[in-house]
Amino acid sequence: MFLASLRDLQWRHRRFLVSVGAASLILGVSLIMSGLADSLRSEAEITVEAVGADHWVVGAGVSGPFSSVSALPAETASTFDALPGVDAADPLIVLHQAVTDAEERQVDVVLFGHEIGGLGSPPVVEGRVVTGPGEAVIDAQAGIGIGETVTAGAAEFTIVGRTRDLTTLAGLPSLYAPIGEVQGALLGGLDVAQAIVVRGTPDSLPSELAALTPVEVVDDMLRPLSAMIGTVQRVRDVLWLAAAAIVGSILYLAALERGRDFAVFRAMGFGPARLFASLAIQSIVISALAGVLGIGLAQVLVPLLPSRLSVPTSALAMLPLVVIAVGIIASAVTARRAATTDPALAFGGAA
Repeated sequence: MFLASLRDLQWRHRRFLVSVGAASLILGVSLIMSGLADSLRSEAEITVEAVGADHWVVGAGVSGPFSSVSALPAETASTFDALPGVDAADPLIVLHQAVTDAEERQVDVVLFGHEIGGLGSPPVVEGRVVTGPGEAVIDAQAGIGIGETVTAGAAEFTIVGRTRDLTTLAGLPSLYAPIGEVQGALLGGLDVAQAIVVRGTPDSLPSELAALTPVEVVDDMLRPLSAMIGTVQRVRDVLWLAAAAIVGSILYLAALERGRDFAVFRAMGFGPARLFASLAIQSIVISALAGVLGIGLAQVLVPLLPSRLSVPTSALAMLPLVVIAVGIIASAVTARRAATTDPALAFGGAA
């Protein structure tokens, strides 16, 4: 039975190669979809971690600094220095802002207003950190080089450094500038902050304040994208079913042509379970080849995409299970066709 299944694959190799090619394309795209959903959380975690805070203090009842407006007096940060468990505390502003570069090109960024040299000052991979007024650091995703200028509201900043992979909301580059100038240019000069970022763990807080962990801040950043992440995951699931449908349709067409083969097997006493195993072998072989090619295709396509993403290890680890499931689902309908074949066909008549 096993040899018969493999010989049939060899005999109808062109048809099965078409099935492998189509299924591999679908599985490759499904891996990319898994990478997209995974990269959104990874992106948020990297950006939040770059702030260097153990806790983000916001107003009580506020969901977080990225999804809600929470104006705190910036001077509140100075009161945290005396709290037990606090090593450092600085005010931070986070704003979604469109800035204009020297070529009058508008670039959407997430603007972080931070104390110079304090928490929120990002790790720089090119150039240097902000050391004085009129300077800013921007992520390389923006395509703005060192020495160029950007305008945010009434303030103009010279880019002195660049970061890498510090983006939010599926690829918006981060712009880091002195908090005082951000307040003057965009907040009417008000000495306020959206959060007080703290290194350490404060033992107690006033009732009007709440401390969020970095994980909670990441969840807050991703909340506006939750519907999109869910949609991406559902589309990935549909793609897996589509791969099963492709393999199943090829096997079903082959089964229509193998009526006499199945009749012989039935006449030899092979029951439905043996016939199902024969078809499952073919289906899993096709799905496995499609899975291997799908991984290769995903690795080729990922660098060509505008958003930074990678295929997560969890998706690669789950792919063998998906391949087996696709194989079983694809062979189920065809097995019913084989099991109902009349054994009399083995002794004459058209198949």
